[in-house]
Amino acid sequence: YPADAKDEWLYRLGVYHALSGDDQEAVAMFNQVSTQPSVPTSRWIVPAQNFLAIWQKPEDIYILT
Repeated sequence: YPADAKDEWLYRLGVYHALSGDDQEAVAMFNQVSTQPSVPTSRWIVPAQNFLAIWQKPEDIYILT
């Protein structure tokens, strides 16, 4: 597995939580990837930050996925 595989899973969990309407857990997952990545060079940091920047209301999820 790549060194940032954990971040990938956390990102995916964030998307699943967002889709299920659990906004608080989704934000927590994306924040963890953004601020506490598995490795400093994780390729999932920027996508997590972008998701949080764009996702303002539930229907925005369809713009991002």
